[in-house]
Amino acid sequence: MAGIDGIDIGKSQTSLATKDPSDFCMVIYKRAHGLSDPQIVCIYKDRPQDVREAFKIGICLARYYNAKINIEATRMSMVTWAREHDSLQYFMKRPRASLANVSSGKSTSYGTPATAAIIDHQTDLIAGHVEDYSHNIWFENLLDELIRYNDENKTKFDIIAALAMALLADEELSGKIPFVVEKDDAVFEHFGYYTDINGHTKFGKLQNQQ
Repeated sequence: MAGIDGIDIGKSQTSLATKDPSDFCMVIYKRAHGLSDPQIVCIYKDRPQDVREAFKIGICLARYYNAKINIEATRMSMVTWAREHDSLQYFMKRPRASLANVSSGKSTSYGTPATAAIIDHQTDLIAGHVEDYSHNIWFENLLDELIRYNDENKTKFDIIAALAMALLADEELSGKIPFVVEKDDAVFEHFGYYTDINGHTKFGKLQNQQ
């Protein structure tokens, strides 16, 4: 599976007044198969002068890894570009976790909306993956984002956003029906490293938060 945190414009079109703009980021996630654990096998992160260069590289990676792409719905220029270049087949439709009724069937739209409930669900998926498979994470830039991550400034964590899309796609293909709760008042839970009662260091939901 592939998750993309997209952009709509490249460096050449980015205003000089824009401070620290986001990068295009794509994470390729190899699904569990037989006795093999799932693993993140590729990360592409860049903001080229021409955004179409990132789109081309993304499609090449999807083709090479035989991956379906789940992309965030707020940046959909790549989907438009893919439709014009006969590459729409590499994108998956919106996963059930993003639907109002997760058991109602499949969506005909592309792109996963970044609602508070979806972000909360994706955070749970990432925490679960890190807790179970942290020994298989070899990318220093991803480890750095995981260590620094906080939910008050999510736009600074492009790799985590792309990984979240990939894990949501993996959940969709696994056939699991996700349990996603819409919240009237978004309450964000904090995740990080902690020591359990046995003295083991783990990554997960931090307890006793104020």
